[in-house]
Amino acid sequence: MMPKPSLVPLLKIADQRGELYCCEHRVGSNFPFDIKRMFYIKNVPFHVSRGGHAHFHCHQFITAAAGRVMVRTNNGTEKEEFLLVQPSPGLYIPPMVWCQLNFSEDAVCIVMASELYSEADYIRTYDQFLAEADRFVVEEVKK
Repeated sequence: MMPKPSLVPLLKIADQRGELYCCEHRVGSNFPFDIKRMFYIKNVPFHVSRGGHAHFHCHQFITAAAGRVMVRTNNGTEKEEFLLVQPSPGLYIPPMVWCQLNFSEDAVCIVMASELYSEADYIRTYDQFLAEADRFVVEEVKK
């Protein structure tokens, strides 16, 4: 079975001082992995896409801290679209899922990753992704 992205609610603590959203992987938490890297994406022109790749091993969690982030995913068998407009829920992207992001002009996107940056973990072309996805399905059938 191919991995699928999924929306995951974050722990939200709100009072008269504002809202705090928490991402932590521990017993009883619904956050799907330990975070080793985090980065922000902002000031992306409206007509420009980011992402356009998949990972062999890295899990990612994408959330919109501000604005709107449209995330298009493809796991090799199913395409989905997710519109993120607030910090929670965020979008969990497992390995072997092609991901492309588009942003409103005021968007601030936070991405948390299970791995440190490694160019070797990236699948940069869509044709290579489709070939790897086919290989992944064959290996899963053999199990």
